[in-house]
Amino acid sequence: MRRAFGRPIGPKPGRPRTGRALVALLALLALGSGCARISEVKSLRVAPREKPRVTTEMRGKGYRLRGERDGGVVRLEVLEEQRCVTVTRQHADGFERTTRRAVGPSLTMQWVMGGLFAIAGGGIAGYAAANPPAADETGTFAVKSSSSAYLQAGIFGAVGLGLLVGSAIQTASLGVTERPLGHRELRLDGELRACGSGPARSGTVRLTLADGTQLEAEVDGEGHAVVTLPEDIEARLAREGRRATVEVLGDWRSQARLTL
Repeated sequence: MRRAFGRPIGPKPGRPRTGRALVALLALLALGSGCARISEVKSLRVAPREKPRVTTEMRGKGYRLRGERDGGVVRLEVLEEQRCVTVTRQHADGFERTTRRAVGPSLTMQWVMGGLFAIAGGGIAGYAAANPPAADETGTFAVKSSSSAYLQAGIFGAVGLGLLVGSAIQTASLGVTERPLGHRELRLDGELRACGSGPARSGTVRLTLADGTQLEAEVDGEGHAVVTLPEDIEARLAREGRRATVEVLGDWRSQARLTL
């Protein structure tokens, strides 16, 4: 075999790359599994700036029905009522609250893995520095052996540093933070209720039998209406049932149930 400048020329003996592959695999596994799980919950916080102000608002008119069967007719009393709601208003400042917490031991494990990788990288670098490669039979040094050790140390150290930096950032983000949403007036409407009533002066009532038959009658000036039933009402009731529905046309809230 020829020599050039005191070194043999020819194929160099191959080095097993299993160690490098294992190091790379460990680094990838650490980076892939080292992401701590953080839960984030958003909520709204309201800071009142005044005491609640309660008012009553009118919401139009409606009807209420009362009645019963009288032989072949149904006599109805029709009441016209004012409908109102209670409204509560209050000026307040709104804040969007974000609560971030680590899920289980994932963040702690990430700190531990970062520390272990950093220590391993430092240990490999220290060992390589304390144990330099010996000269071979030709008097040269195996530089690649030392370079491989420092490369492994660099990989472990970089992975450890990345995990530690990520852990520090995630740890700093934990806790409760608030973002102001500005000043607003809050409004809460109560249930619709009657706030005054009297006899209706006009309108049309409709009675619906259980078989779907609809009968109508006009409201007189004293708030009464009389609905005439069919001649075969008893046969209808025996076949379909005695329940009926009455209402004032134009106001579905006025619906009421009757037993004929």
